[in-house]
Amino acid sequence: LYPTGAHQKTIGRWRDGGRRGRLARVGEVRGGFDWSLVIRAFTMAAAMVHDKNNNKIMTKMMIVRMMLAIVMTTTMMSARVEATDSVAGVLTVGDLVISGNNATSLVGVQHVAGDLVITNASTLAGLEKLKIVEGSLEIRDNPTLTTLDGLQNLQSVGDSLEIKRNDGINSLSGLSKLEAVGGDLHVAWNKNLNSLQNLQNLVSLGGNLIIEGNDNLSSLWGVHGLTRVENATIASNEKLLSLAGLALSEVKGDFSAVRNENLMSLQGLESLTRVDGNLMIETGGTFLALKSLTTVGGNFTLESKDDVLAALKSVDNDLSPLLAEKVKFEAVLNDDNA
Repeated sequence: LYPTGAHQKTIGRWRDGGRRGRLARVGEVRGGFDWSLVIRAFTMAAAMVHDKNNNKIMTKMMIVRMMLAIVMTTTMMSARVEATDSVAGVLTVGDLVISGNNATSLVGVQHVAGDLVITNASTLAGLEKLKIVEGSLEIRDNPTLTTLDGLQNLQSVGDSLEIKRNDGINSLSGLSKLEAVGGDLHVAWNKNLNSLQNLQNLVSLGGNLIIEGNDNLSSLWGVHGLTRVENATIASNEKLLSLAGLALSEVKGDFSAVRNENLMSLQGLESLTRVDGNLMIETGGTFLALKSLTTVGGNFTLESKDDVLAALKSVDNDLSPLLAEKVKFEAVLNDDNA
């Protein structure tokens, strides 16, 4: 959609057209409708095919004229706002892709009614007023982006929040006011990310928690406000030493903490009481932190990488007898122990 007049305060996609729609680049908002043009087109068409004098259908030439009018109207509806134009002062926009540093065109935008994708940007300046994204927020493939400052007033994301392949960021600064994510939280393959601390106010997650492939992430502190999730995956975070920072009590699907090469402690799982799906954990330590766990609905696999005897003893002593019997225990011996 594009503004239909100076009074227009919503651009993007018509709200009654459903939340999903085609993405539009900043300054190239497309795929919406001006219903007044549609009505005008069909009014013109009706006038051209109906003879008021004798109520007879008119000639083929008039039908051709009708079709041309509809085509012209459709063309007008897909008109684009050029990249040099600004939408500053507009309160609500629809689906958007920000590629490069075009966020400055969005000064004053408070509400994105669809999805927001940010890629190849080095700054998020211009998004300081943004409070709500109704769809997904994807911050991905931004190699020169060093901070998420610019999103400091963001409070909720209606669908998923994905932060992927942003090699320049070392924290999630800018997300300190975020309280709710309706879909997944997926933080992955951010080479220099070492902290999740700025997510400390996130208390509601409607989907999956996925933290994977962050080579320098050493702590999970920051997601301690989340107690229930659909599935949880903590994987391939090379410098992660423990799960401290998790405060999950219930996982409705699967829980896995795997391929974290230096994970030596399950601290952070003390509150976990129930996993309705499969549970798989690889650690170099013991399983004492699972003391409160009472229910695993699927397979229960524990893998020890170092002190196998201590891990076996921990299975017997630290888990409930019912769960201890269910455990599939795997020992992985290092070359030094072979």
